[in-house]
Amino acid sequence: FTTDDFTYRKSIDFKNSNTWAIGGGFSNFIMHGDLRSIGTGNQGNFWNFGGYLYVDKMFNPLLGLEFKANYNKISGGAQYFSDIYEVLYVDGTQITNNLFFEGQAYGAQN
Repeated sequence: FTTDDFTYRKSIDFKNSNTWAIGGGFSNFIMHGDLRSIGTGNQGNFWNFGGYLYVDKMFNPLLGLEFKANYNKISGGAQYFSDIYEVLYVDGTQITNNLFFEGQAYGAQN
């Protein structure tokens, strides 16, 4: 097709346009720092799968409203640089072979 197939005009025909949108998706939350999700030595990898759903309503081409809800699993373990490695910003704490965390994150936005 060519651009001649399109009709250009200054107004939008709302009768022929969809003003609602519904969607969703999946995610994998990856931690990387003193505690991390991937490459944690003896503990293996932590897979933090989650997802989200959203609904959009457009009132005109510039103004709309969206609601989004999400859930993620959050977990990880220590990365090992040496036998004794201190956790930053937590005085007197040392990383050992059994240091890990697990949790969930819930959220919503409008």
